This record gives sequence, structure tokens and C-alpha cells, in this order.
Amino acid sequence: MKYALLAIFLFYSAFASGQSYYGSVQRDSELKLFAYNVSFGGLTAGIGAIINKPKETPVHKAFFKGFYQGCFGGALQYGGKKMTYQIVEKDNYWCGWPAKLVHTAGTSIVENAALNRPFGRYWNLDLGPLRFDFASDAEDNPFRVRFSAMILYDMVAAGVQPSSSYIDWGKSLKLGTLAFYTNEPIFRNDKQDIVGTAYCRSFIYATTSRDVHKTVAHELVHLFQRREHLVFNAWLNPLTSKASTRSKNIFQYSIYVEPPYFSLFYLIQGYHDRENYYRNFYEFEAEWFATKGYF
Repeated sequence: MKYALLAIFLFYSAFASGQSYYGSVQRDSELKLFAYNVSFGGLTAGIGAIINKPKETPVHKAFFKGFYQGCFGGALQYGGKKMTYQIVEKDNYWCGWPAKLVHTAGTSIVENAALNRPFGRYWNLDLGPLRFDFASDAEDNPFRVRFSAMILYDMVAAGVQPSSSYIDWGKSLKLGTLAFYTNEPIFRNDKQDIVGTAYCRSFIYATTSRDVHKTVAHELVHLFQRREHLVFNAWLNPLTSKASTRSKNIFQYSIYVEPPYFSLFYLIQGYHDRENYYRNFYEFEAEWFATKGYF
């Protein structure tokens, strides 16, 4: 288990930091992003399937089953991110819903595969502070609603970072994602004004942004990235199954836990000044999909 964690950690750190994005041909970068998303889904699902397999199932069979299903889910995750550009191209925030639903289908497939579950049996959707789980098999609990406490962090962060912020109910409805706004830069540094920030389940944008549609699309991709990394919850399934019955019932039916996996990977990429800002792989990916590579 620990060696699997180390391998995946080193693989993605090396992949992201080893890319030479500047001066790359656009198609080459597009292929690299596609390969990253597909391989991330495949490897995390494959390793998760090994961790959660029945004892009698051979390791290679569990990995292969999880891997090819995870690759398919990863391709959908890539497609969902790519669709965020429609928000910019069509000047229409309603385009956030198709992007969200396609990406959510991908994360559902990857999570299913990582838990070694049958393909297509379980689906989930995040809306505001709630996570909805659906099961297509009548033998399973067909519907669950759980609360994510991370929305409380989002609300505190949105209220603290700028001097004043407000919920944008219109964009929240159109995007299917909770959105905040402020009428000033979220914060400033020596090189630039920050006009958008993604939290855990929501984001904030500044109305001072030169292109609010692009800022919104960029932050939406960051939320998708964070959502993808929750697949690591499946890796911890054998540990959580040892918890007390009362604790398991709380987390299975009432509270959804969202550890900050993505934040760890983001910090490894580091914060950079304006000239080197997109050396952080996750910032590069978010800006690429929000601008279709023109930045």
C-alpha cells in the first residue's frame, strides 16, 4: 500500500514538473493533457481496484479491470474540463452545467473502478454543500444525500480574503456550482492582482477581472481538479471499514469527507511569480482549458 502511494505520488510530481510547456506546439500540449487525464484516471483506479479487490481475485486482473475503466472515466474528465471553454466562447454561464455533468460522470466511473465495483452501478453529483449518490442496482441503497462540511470553510474563506464578498445566485444557478464575487481584487502581490480563487466546493471571482467569463471557467477547472483527487478516498476504504459501526453510519449516510489531497499536489507544484505562473501544472491546465490554449 505505502509503495503504491509513493509510486503514484512520484509519477505525477515528475510528470507535471517535467513538462516543457512554453513554446510547445498547441496540439502537442493538448495531447499531453489528454494523456495526463486518461492515465490519472487509469492508474488511480487500477491501484484502488487492487486495494479493494476480494482476496481470491488475482492482482493483475483487478488492476486491468480498474485501469481500463479508469481510463474511460479519465477521458470523460478531460472532456468536461475542455467543455468549460464554451462558457467563454458563447458568453454563456449555462454552459457550466454540461461541463459539470460530463466531468461528474467521469469521476463517478473512476471512483467505481477504484472501489472495485461493477461498471456503471454507482453515480454521484455534487451540488452546493451536498453530495448525491445514486445506485442503479435495486439491491443497493438507491439514493443517499450527504453533507460536506468543507462548504463552511468555503464560506469563511470567501468572507475573509477580500474585504467584502457576496453570493452570486445567478451564476451559481447557471453553473451548478456555488459562486461568490467581490468588487475588488481578491488579494494583491508585487506582480499582479488575483481576480479568482477556487476553494473546495465553490469559487470567488472579482468583477475587476478583464474577462470574467475566462476567470470563471479557469476556477471551474480547478474545482474539477480537486474533485478528481478525491478518488484517493477509495484507497483508504480498507482503513475506514475498520471504524466503529456508528462512525461508518455517520460517514456513509450523513457526512461526506473531503481530505485536501489536491492541495498537497498543488503545493508540490509551487507558487510562482507572474512570468512563471503557469509552471504550476494545475494552473497551466486550468488556463489552457479556459482559453483553448491561447495565453
